[in-house]
Amino acid sequence: MSTKAKLLIFPWIAVGIGLLVAALALDFRFPEPARFVTCLVLALLGSTFKIKLPRMQGTFSISFVLALIAIAQMTLTESLVVGVLATLVQCFWRTRKRPTAVQVLFNISTLVVSVVMAFGVLDSLRNAGALIPGLVLAALLFFIVNSGLVSLVLALLNSQSAVSIWRNCHRWAFPYYVGGAVVAALVTVCSQVCGWRLAFAILPLSPRGIRDCSQLKPHFTRPALAVLGDCH
Repeated sequence: MSTKAKLLIFPWIAVGIGLLVAALALDFRFPEPARFVTCLVLALLGSTFKIKLPRMQGTFSISFVLALIAIAQMTLTESLVVGVLATLVQCFWRTRKRPTAVQVLFNISTLVVSVVMAFGVLDSLRNAGALIPGLVLAALLFFIVNSGLVSLVLALLNSQSAVSIWRNCHRWAFPYYVGGAVVAALVTVCSQVCGWRLAFAILPLSPRGIRDCSQLKPHFTRPALAVLGDCH
């Protein structure tokens, strides 16, 4: 690993773990245990469902949909616990190669930063009566943080352009995030109208819906890169 990559990865891990510890210490609340446990179980199951990304090493998990739902309906602590545990499962469940501790911590830190940023934006817009636009922006933040940071790290590791890597490897993945935002919005609205139990019952349909969104993607060639494991 190059010095430049280390200067990005290790401080990023410190920021992510620091945010996680601070959030758990300052906002340790589980006001609706049944809803939290249900969302957590579904997120863990979703982490085992991996969509193979064409022309790219690595996989795409639908667990981020549950993270969006948690952000929209639960506390920051609950959202982080759901996201972090789902990320851990995705990192180790049937991976081609066991990830290193640095890879796992990097992906957890990226998830934590994504959740904290998305939660802040969504909470502000929700208070202003703009829940659905907030969910769209939350999904956009997930996409920008994950794809942008991974592209930057790969650029440092391979001495290539981060923009070029992003265009070739991540740009086409955006429809998956759009599909996830749509599913999260439907579940959130349904929860407000019919209750969260009935709303969560539609989640088994989400893998098909998100995969259908992949038909919108253009096709790009993939450079030979050593990606940061299967858990991003």
